[in-house]
Amino acid sequence: MIREARLGKIHDLETVVSLIAAIVVSTVVLGYVAAAPLTAKRLLIAGPLAGVGVAVMHYLGMYSMRFGGYFEWNFGIVAISVLIAMVAATAALWLAFRTRTRAHRIAAAFVMAAAVCAMHYTGMQAASVVCTTRDASALLAGLMRPSELPAVVAMVAFGVAALIGLDLLLQRVNAAMPAPRG
Repeated sequence: MIREARLGKIHDLETVVSLIAAIVVSTVVLGYVAAAPLTAKRLLIAGPLAGVGVAVMHYLGMYSMRFGGYFEWNFGIVAISVLIAMVAATAALWLAFRTRTRAHRIAAAFVMAAAVCAMHYTGMQAASVVCTTRDASALLAGLMRPSELPAVVAMVAFGVAALIGLDLLLQRVNAAMPAPRG
């Protein structure tokens, strides 16, 4: 029982480190590019770094998983997933900082979303799950059926998109209001 509690704490720490890595890399990358957004040198440094940040978040998350088994990795596919993330993140940053229209910025957001998804699914292809328990499905019983996962992911994604849209609307309303006289 104590060993299980310790594993839970390690799992929590790895998940938190994954989150912190993503936040730190995003902050550094966006700050670096925003300081001089029209330079190719900054883009060619920041884009791959953002992609590596996405990959670090993904693989730390995978490493933190605890189940009755282990992963066998195809490191060639792992490398391809990191390359996908680096190229797509560079393209997304280029679009975000080189465009001025809302449509182009929305396109940049979709490119970054595609980068994360492509990297994630390629990274998942690199992992073969080897079960070491007699009935591994019993560990997951009652949580969620695999057929429900896409709907849950879609609801969360649309919820986040709705929150971003609401934030943009509130920013516009706030910008349109006259400044208070003091």
